[in-house]
Amino acid sequence: FNTGPRPDLYAGTSPLEGVKAVISQVASSGRADTVLTIIDVRRAYFYARAQRRVFVELPADDWRPGDEEMCGLLQASLYGTRDAARNWEAELGGYLQELGLTKGKANSCLYGNTNGSICVAVHGDDMTCCASRAELCRNSNQPSF
Repeated sequence: FNTGPRPDLYAGTSPLEGVKAVISQVASSGRADTVLTIIDVRRAYFYARAQRRVFVELPADDWRPGDEEMCGLLQASLYGTRDAARNWEAELGGYLQELGLTKGKANSCLYGNTNGSICVAVHGDDMTCCASRAELCRNSNQPSF
């Protein structure tokens, strides 16, 4: 009987120290063009692709004649499914890495670039970001969630 965390369901959560580190980066940068951004992605789990086959009962309001015995296969994660947080972590992590950020070695919820001008702490669907205005403008043409 295994009671440890399952890696296929586990999603890391940044401790408060990660957010404090990002805020400290802004405060100690000494540059007037460094900004702090806090992002809350609404309905984040719906943006993450389902990684396993999950079937759900169709709501009675969506039934058409003959659908009473049918179920739905999720294409995206859904709040309440066991791996929704893990799927969102993988989706967001992939997106941040496409932008050129590197996942932290000591904390997998911290991301940054090689010259230290961008620092991001991820806590579920919330992100605390530190970047120079120039970096924000350089990445502003990227697609958003």
